Amino acid sequence: MPSIATLTTSTLMNKSKSLQIQEALRLLRIFHDFQQKELAKKLGISKSYISELESAKKTPTTKLLERYAEVLDIPVSSIVFLAENIDVNSSSQIQNFVCPKIIILIRFIAERSCK
Repeated sequence: MPSIATLTTSTLMNKSKSLQIQEALRLLRIFHDFQQKELAKKLGISKSYISELESAKKTPTTKLLERYAEVLDIPVSSIVFLAENIDVNSSSQIQNFVCPKIIILIRFIAERSCK
């Protein structure tokens, strides 16, 4: 299996995986308490590009995933692992149990960052 660095964007993501990677990037940004503008500056991209990534209008390149990993101080493989384990269309019992709790936590973090 090729290393993460040698994978192309098309290898990393198909349509449904693309939605998952965008959601993973959004959740990681929120978890690390970054506003879109602040993270965009650290990544060297525009705030509007972050918005397009998170709304699945754009797909991140491998190079951009590497920059995310550097800024967030996590391996690219962790970003990909998170994306692979986000099922945006699932209705499993575990997700139904855990998701509301995660949403409450994310909202708490978002409210705290707005103060």
